[in-house]
Amino acid sequence: MRRDAYLAIIAPCAPHQADPAGAAQLANRAAAEARFEPLFESECLTVLAAPGCRHRSWGTSGIAIGMILSPRTGEDAFETPPAHDRHLVAGCWGDYVAFLHDAAKAVTTVVRAPSGGVPALRTTVDGVTLVSSDPELLLALARRRPEIDWHFFAHHLAFPHLRPGATGLAGIDELFAGEATSFSADSVQRLAVWTPWHFASAERQLTDPVQARLAVRHSVGLAVAGLVRGHRSVLLELSGGLDSSVLAAALAAAGAPAAAINLVTPGSEGDERAYGRYRAPERAAFAGGVMASPGNRVSKTADADAPHYSAQDARGGEIILRTPRHRWIFVGGLIAAGILAIIGLA
Repeated sequence: MRRDAYLAIIAPCAPHQADPAGAAQLANRAAAEARFEPLFESECLTVLAAPGCRHRSWGTSGIAIGMILSPRTGEDAFETPPAHDRHLVAGCWGDYVAFLHDAAKAVTTVVRAPSGGVPALRTTVDGVTLVSSDPELLLALARRRPEIDWHFFAHHLAFPHLRPGATGLAGIDELFAGEATSFSADSVQRLAVWTPWHFASAERQLTDPVQARLAVRHSVGLAVAGLVRGHRSVLLELSGGLDSSVLAAALAAAGAPAAAINLVTPGSEGDERAYGRYRAPERAAFAGGVMASPGNRVSKTADADAPHYSAQDARGGEIILRTPRHRWIFVGGLIAAGILAIIGLA
């Protein structure tokens, strides 16, 4: 189970819509079976989490699971409750799921950070809404066996880049990152409270290359230092590309206890262990390479030379489909995927 594992039990504050005793029983089962600790309790909302879960408590106004950091300093933000969902999203960054509780209006609003680092999965049991980081916990409390949502499967095959709220597990959907979902006795309302277009507007564009470079450097350093704060160790997948190299430099600047690892494949990605060892003294300790060998076995190869295909020799499909059996499996999979998509959308 993940580090910031949690469970929120949202019971409508209306006697005819939910059984308060049922919500209490779900909370007791979560405490007993998952060994969660209660962090917030009210008439309509109960939040439990794993011991040691990072959180920010706002008294009777709610609670946030995860990290809420200042965009200017990288330190903890919102020691006092935010006024509303947009106030929270605009005034901080980080990985969090916040539960804002308005007792006077009997409304609970769930705000998921735009980064989406902390999951927010939802299901319903006898009129009670459960929101959690882990689908296994939702299935256990609902006493359901995991079942595939074939409508989602067909939709995903047909429109892989159009992401719905479904998850692929029947009866479980996702609360999107950057959205606020309000639960009341009468309705459930979802509202996008974050959009990238605000940051891409013309008045916020940087035309000076030097200023832009310094702004990116500052933001990356601030973000990396904030995200790794409190971790005893950090493992970086150092591929040799730009992104992982920038992260390696930012981890070194933050003084993070980091180690680097490289995935060595027999494909066109090649072998970047030499680059990892070269950068290790300045950036992070190099833990070695992980070789994906034939037979789907994975082994650690810190210094051994592993056979691989160079980028110049690898042509599209030559490595993956180099035997008739592999080609038949690939073609059969494409045909099956197309049939399922047609059936699901019929």
